Amino acid sequence: MKKREERYRQLFDADISGFYVVSPDGIIITCNHVFATTLGYSDSEQATCNNIVSHYKDPQLRSKLLKKLNEKKTIKYLELDFIKCDGSPIQVTLNAIGQFDKQDKLLEIQGYLMDLTERKSLEKQLFHAQKMEAIGTMAGAIAHDFNNLLMAIMGNISLLLLDKNKNDEEWKTLANIDSYARSGSELIKQLLGLARGGKYEIKRLNINTLIEQNTEMFARTHKEIRMKTSLSPDLWEVEADANQIKQVFYNLYANAAQAMESRGELLICSQNITIGEIDTLKSKTLQPGRFIKITIRDSGTGIDEAIIDQIFDPFFTTREEGKGTGLGLASAYGIIVNHKGHIDVKSRIGEGSEFIILLPAAPPLSLNHDNNLPDKQNGEYPLDSPAPDKTPLDSPAPDKTPLGSPAPDKTPLGSPAPDKALPLPLKILLVDDEEMIIETVSTLLEYIGCDVITADNGEDAIEMYQKEHATIDLVILDMMMPDMGGGEIFINMKKINPDIKAILSTGYSSNGQAADILKNGCSGLITKPFDIAQLSQKINEVLGNI
Repeated sequence: MKKREERYRQLFDADISGFYVVSPDGIIITCNHVFATTLGYSDSEQATCNNIVSHYKDPQLRSKLLKKLNEKKTIKYLELDFIKCDGSPIQVTLNAIGQFDKQDKLLEIQGYLMDLTERKSLEKQLFHAQKMEAIGTMAGAIAHDFNNLLMAIMGNISLLLLDKNKNDEEWKTLANIDSYARSGSELIKQLLGLARGGKYEIKRLNINTLIEQNTEMFARTHKEIRMKTSLSPDLWEVEADANQIKQVFYNLYANAAQAMESRGELLICSQNITIGEIDTLKSKTLQPGRFIKITIRDSGTGIDEAIIDQIFDPFFTTREEGKGTGLGLASAYGIIVNHKGHIDVKSRIGEGSEFIILLPAAPPLSLNHDNNLPDKQNGEYPLDSPAPDKTPLDSPAPDKTPLGSPAPDKTPLGSPAPDKALPLPLKILLVDDEEMIIETVSTLLEYIGCDVITADNGEDAIEMYQKEHATIDLVILDMMMPDMGGGEIFINMKKINPDIKAILSTGYSSNGQAADILKNGCSGLITKPFDIAQLSQKINEVLGNI
């Protein structure tokens, strides 16, 4: 009998579920170790004689459950919000069986309890990730179309402004239109933060440098906020799109400024951390490994617990109508997740908020060091290093100088006056499936002194390049086109001419496509919308003239 009792006790305590027996008024009569530790007790002995009602988040729910148990005799798979001994919340599923006497009076309740907290957290993360992916797919498509429209507007406006005197009323009107279009472009950048895989140029970066740049810039326009930094001097590098990471910082700084009502202290910290297998179980977006951790802490009003799960949702905002888009934090979330990172927030009303960002560290450069060659990773050289037999794009070609003005009375907007102009005209092949982009960019190119030939699809572009590549100085390729995209077109053209000079033009980069094309040897990237000054500068960069 004694051995049987011992065996029963071992099975009782070894059960992965929390077994319990409680009295009708809630006193814990007996329980196993799992039940006790789930509720925050050190062992079953400590849990015994406590009242289970104290663990209900809503104690009034207990009387409703007793009523149901008296009617149904059993309760199955009921999900409840409980509170542990230390006050922390947990979610549980409860099974209960009532033990009744002959007069149908409830004597005790037996059952099982299981902790669902971790599973519910992962389900919430998965649901949020799926929701953001769906929104991101839509955002990418919208951003692509809007950028094409803004490209046509800004390109033509930049031309009209060149021909007007700044004192003219027409110049002021055009400048206003240009300003509004640029505001639209900034909004699209926020929208692109949501887009799945919307990264452009991935390079090895020191995040401390970006933090210092952004902090200094933000401090200039928010002098009433005390900006402080605590940055690790030996911070690991990351592989990231610098402009998008800067956007994340700006969005979080702006959110903090609003929370502090433009007064208070903002602290930005960076450090190296290593995350193990156990830590990654708490997140669907992380893999074990080396990460850098960025913490942005403000002294603002804090975030209400009731809405904290919504703050990364697109278009969710606590600002007054017309005072914000609700895209800032959603965009930051999208960008960090697209970089295989993680972003979270901790906050309490009256105590400020703390945003935590984790980004995967880049592989150490020393792993594949070979003489003086750039370090090679997975068969590729680091994105910010030239291949050993190639000249860096920003190194001037020995016999070429910056692109100059095609006509004596016209200078590209915003371009520095060159010491010596290239022999003009340059011959440029422009490839884009949108007629309005072909028309706009052709006009810009002709204005700065280029001969332009065009193709609106990949097949025609490759055929044209096959015939005329010897006389074509540069190709400008749209990345997203039906049938054949810019990446495939570039690869085919490179087979024809390994020394091809090409600029990738895009309003949206899906799944890191732009970065892949640049890794394959494409000379440069220009993001839509752009104006005549930006186009002129990019051509000079790619042809090695500045």
